[in-house]
Amino acid sequence: MESSMATAQEITAAWTEMCTWLRDNRPDLFNELRPGADTEALAELSALGVPEEWCALWAANNGAGCVLFDGWTWLPIQGVVDSVVSEHDALMEMAEQRDVDASPVTEGPVQAAWGHREWIPFAVDFSGCLLCIDLAPLAGGVRGQIILVEDDRRRVLYDGPGSLFADCLIRMEMGVHPDEEPDHETDEWAGEAVLESKSGDRKSTEASAEPAKPIPPPPPPQPAEVIDEPTVRAVAEQANGAAEASIALDSDERADGCTVFVRQLTGDIVGVRVPAGAWDGARLCIPGLGGRSLDLVLVVQDAIA
Repeated sequence: MESSMATAQEITAAWTEMCTWLRDNRPDLFNELRPGADTEALAELSALGVPEEWCALWAANNGAGCVLFDGWTWLPIQGVVDSVVSEHDALMEMAEQRDVDASPVTEGPVQAAWGHREWIPFAVDFSGCLLCIDLAPLAGGVRGQIILVEDDRRRVLYDGPGSLFADCLIRMEMGVHPDEEPDHETDEWAGEAVLESKSGDRKSTEASAEPAKPIPPPPPPQPAEVIDEPTVRAVAEQANGAAEASIALDSDERADGCTVFVRQLTGDIVGVRVPAGAWDGARLCIPGLGGRSLDLVLVVQDAIA
């Protein structure tokens, strides 16, 4: 395992470059960045084992009230739901519950674990997948690397925040704004070869000196798979300038978190992750997911037995 990690100055500089782009090109998103975390919150972050270098990021801005990083929402430190602390607790609880299950699939030098105390969540997407700071990588990894925690896969994406921010900045400069859905045919996460670079370095797009390998012919077309429509548990209706939907959850679903399917104003169906610990009456705002460019407001209610 490589012990080198980006310094607080490098992390802050990379984040400042991101903020400058947002200020100049997307002031609506820039204005939703939260102020820096207070001493109490930073102390709680340190208690999780987060190095001082990373704490500098939350000291600058304690999360964002908007979607950043190609569909990922940056988490504040504290909060009952959708925070670093709550997602870390949920990850550890899941690791305990699934300890008897077969290990998840891994890509890169990351532990084949369902959860780890030294995986620090810092961003979440609509489906509940997490971006985590990995402070316990396997041999060949870098302490402080960024990993993707999915349902049954753990994957190394970046060697540190500098690489993440540089990649996001390149995408934004190319016109892929952080609150837009990425085109997965042309805009996939570029994490496969990032471990060869150091934090802050942008990957070169120049062709290799090696001769190009011939492209194999495409596989024959497969029969179309018929996929059943998921069970819709809530239907959004326009109200108060947003798309609102009430969702009835039982005590286990509210305690453990769950994914529910909601019908948008346009009639399309979207999966929404309700974080663990949602209480009766909680209002979860998911930017831009209601249809017709409106936010989706999901109101949690107790399921009646």
